[in-house]
Amino acid sequence: MPIELPKLDDRAFRDIADEAIARIPSHTPEWTNFNEADPGVTLLELFAFMAENMLYRANQIPERNRLKFLQLLGVPLLPAQPARGVVAFDNARGPLATLTLNCGEPLRAGSLPFRTTQGLDVLPVESALVFKRTLASPDAVTLAAYQDLYASFSTGGAAPELSLYETVDLASAPGTEIGETEGQCFWLALLRRSADRNATREDVRAAIASKMLTICMVLAPEPATTRRLAAGEGVTHKPPQLVMEIAAADHLGPPPDRLASWRSLPLRMSGDGEVEPLRLDVELPAAEGLLTFDDVDPLEAGSGELPPLFEDPQTDARVVLWLRIRPEGDLGGARLAPLWAGINACAVEQRDLVRNEVIGLGSGAPDQQFRFARGPIVTGSVQVSVAGTPWAATDELYAAPPEIALRDARLPQSLQPAGGGELSRVFAVDAEAGLLKFGDGLRGARPPFDATILVDYDITQGADGNVTAGAVKLGPRLPAGLSVANPIATWGGRNAESADEGERSIQAWLRHRDRAVTAEDFRDLALRTPSVRLARVEVLSAFKADVGAQAGAVTVMAVPASDPKHPDAPRPDPVALRAVCEWLDPRRLVTTDVYVTGPRYRGLWIAVGLEPDPGVALAELRPRVRAALLAFLSPLPLADASTRPGGIDDITPGGWPLRAPVIAAQLLAVVARVPGVRLVNDLLLGEESSSGPQPTERIAFADLDQPELLGLLVEARDFAPGENPLVGLRDATLGRAGVASGDRRLPVPFIPDQC
Repeated sequence: MPIELPKLDDRAFRDIADEAIARIPSHTPEWTNFNEADPGVTLLELFAFMAENMLYRANQIPERNRLKFLQLLGVPLLPAQPARGVVAFDNARGPLATLTLNCGEPLRAGSLPFRTTQGLDVLPVESALVFKRTLASPDAVTLAAYQDLYASFSTGGAAPELSLYETVDLASAPGTEIGETEGQCFWLALLRRSADRNATREDVRAAIASKMLTICMVLAPEPATTRRLAAGEGVTHKPPQLVMEIAAADHLGPPPDRLASWRSLPLRMSGDGEVEPLRLDVELPAAEGLLTFDDVDPLEAGSGELPPLFEDPQTDARVVLWLRIRPEGDLGGARLAPLWAGINACAVEQRDLVRNEVIGLGSGAPDQQFRFARGPIVTGSVQVSVAGTPWAATDELYAAPPEIALRDARLPQSLQPAGGGELSRVFAVDAEAGLLKFGDGLRGARPPFDATILVDYDITQGADGNVTAGAVKLGPRLPAGLSVANPIATWGGRNAESADEGERSIQAWLRHRDRAVTAEDFRDLALRTPSVRLARVEVLSAFKADVGAQAGAVTVMAVPASDPKHPDAPRPDPVALRAVCEWLDPRRLVTTDVYVTGPRYRGLWIAVGLEPDPGVALAELRPRVRAALLAFLSPLPLADASTRPGGIDDITPGGWPLRAPVIAAQLLAVVARVPGVRLVNDLLLGEESSSGPQPTERIAFADLDQPELLGLLVEARDFAPGENPLVGLRDATLGRAGVASGDRRLPVPFIPDQC
């Protein structure tokens, strides 16, 4: 039975007024006029109105007591999180000189303030990040023509086997993996600006010599499905290790090979490449070290390890410098797939600065609290000084030492502990509530009487900071000629947790105290992962992903609330998996191996032969049947169990159960319940395999398996004995196209016949 808050008095205005009027004959029999126009009745109604207001306020006492109890539990609401993003600066019209921008440069997207989180040098050049994409299957005539053209080239005395490629700009093919490119590398061309028509290549090189070139990359999510937390270890993720190379000389090697030689440049990498953009800071050499290969014959240009050719000769003429970006060593399982990359870029956060705010004066009393004038507060941004002395932030005031020494009667005077001193001058911040808290003297120092308390802090607009690409385009303090824009939408902004949302989580917090011990603890904590919307979490105890039963291991299967690429079978991306890992890491037992993974989907093919009701078209039935089967096989929980079409007694509304088999007879019953279906003649169920789907009555699922409907055929007929329409359905859905790949010994540029 649910516990409901009591009402101290449920009487309303009319009830009180009627009760007062009913008492008139007992107390004043001579009063016989009870009409509303009577002055006495008016006074009684006024009394009833005021009494109703008092009763309303009295009925709030249980609610206020409940909220006060929840407040005393000390479970804070989650604060707002600032949005993050990347901005690129363009020095298109400024002087031919490097401009230095400091960390904290103010930018704006309309009225929303942003701040750069890093400083950078803005070089007076443009850039193009390109790669060599191998032609999949050039025709025999083209290949023979290029073989004749490059017949004079030799590799070890033998004619080379050519690999034709085309130069592709990353902007036109975002998400291309570096391992899929010719030579497994990206090429960064630094170009002379269009406005510097009179500047020579040497002039531009002199302007960028010995400067720091900053490159930012926003990487596509990895296709990995599992992330691991080893026992005793924290979350570790290393970005792909890269090498930045420049021409080692301005000429090729000696004949007959005439090979290009490259040397690496000092490179500093930051960012994890997933949650945060990957930033590359490259220290460019002096002007005499900024080299390109100048003795290249027209036939040699773009071949082998030489930089690619641009199709536009005017772009080729603007090239000042070529840099090669490649992985350090073999790729192995590493992956680098930029969605966007550019120079003169850095990270930004949606925050505004509040400085030297006088939040109040100290009173010398214990447990002093002050409220910030603005908010929401960015966690970790508050700095406090009391009477000109900086105080330190702490997460727990009750762990702070006392402000004065506490005498221990058991110790002699020489061994008495000293006072807290600087260690006791601490404060705590409730970022969501906007409160600044100090200690009580025994646990943390108290601000002295009449001491001025100054605070510096940052504020954010939360989810409003998630703006579209190109919205951040104003910089009030940017130098003349410098423009700014965010090439991709900002992300990660989140509003503070509401009271209702926080109240729902308190029950779980009281049960597990923010510690992951039981399977239910893991489930509740994973569902509360900040900035990640999970629709379902399953926990397998004593189980290791991709291995099986293992003592001391816990596998957490996370299903996101949405996935645009796979709406019916959502898969978590590495960003979500890593966020869940980081959230569970400080809350798990140190001896527990935690594996965070997504579902392991197994593709299903279904063919249905049915008979529609009279007057119902087959085209109308197909989407109904598909929707019913998708809802029945969905891994996502339903908001209302009654909406699940059929099988409610056997299938839980929390999504397809773990280890539950898919049975053809069950699916037939689901289809039979679809409105408009008169009769189901046959239903064939098959699983994806190398030989094609074969009809079966039952498909057993294990552990992390979840069904995914790959194809559905609905026909108004009977299937002939021995007929297998599933193979034809699979071929029509997926196709059988293949791409041949041959040896790649000498990459040469492919010149198209037309512009």
